Amino acid sequence: MKVKLIFASLTVLLLASQVQALPNASLPVLDLSSGPVAGESDLLQGMTGNKITVDWIVMTKSQLVDLTGITKTFGVNGGNDTLFADSDYYYFYQVENTSAAVLNNFQMNVEKDYIKTVGIFNAINLDVLFSHNAVTYPNLTGEKETATGNENPDVSVFTKLGTPAHVDWNYFSGIHLFTNEQSTVLFLTSDFGPIYNMASMLGPAISYDGLVPTPPFLEQIQVPEPMSLSLLGMGILFLIKKVRK
Repeated sequence: MKVKLIFASLTVLLLASQVQALPNASLPVLDLSSGPVAGESDLLQGMTGNKITVDWIVMTKSQLVDLTGITKTFGVNGGNDTLFADSDYYYFYQVENTSAAVLNNFQMNVEKDYIKTVGIFNAINLDVLFSHNAVTYPNLTGEKETATGNENPDVSVFTKLGTPAHVDWNYFSGIHLFTNEQSTVLFLTSDFGPIYNMASMLGPAISYDGLVPTPPFLEQIQVPEPMSLSLLGMGILFLIKKVRK
């Protein structure tokens, strides 16, 4: 009986060791077991206090809303409709330029083999498409909504070469995100569930950086964080002591 108790408890501890510690108290836990997870991330300009926001929502294939009539444009190396439909996890973002700067490039590093598709939905508001609001998602209470426009980038690119690989949604060629403008819905899909990683929105000589949900990197799947390993070790020692009594 004691052996069964030990194995059951170790199983719980091992599972707990795989849960990412919440990086910021204002960001929700990325648990999709009961439905999509929505949030609003602040991207900061260093220590200046200036920031922009990124609205986002992550969902599984079974949670995906009906996208009939929505025009998708896949990026360079960004896959196709077949790969989109065959994905297990869907990541949607909308950048809101609440700063005084002109911005032109939203980017994030990715694990190249974990990305299935990259692209945009044509000129659409994430809030409307996915009911991204405090009524549906109470954690969005106080969400800032001052930007408008649903602007399409001129191109999105999945760059697989190089270390690390990265995804870019570019607002160059005269198409920029000006003050109080927001992007259309930007997307990527994967067979891997979300974890918080850094993303950046760039402009001429300026960078706003912060955490958004993305597919994990290889090492984030294989190696639990040190704090989780410490808790796992303490749990094992506790169980050993209990058995010896």
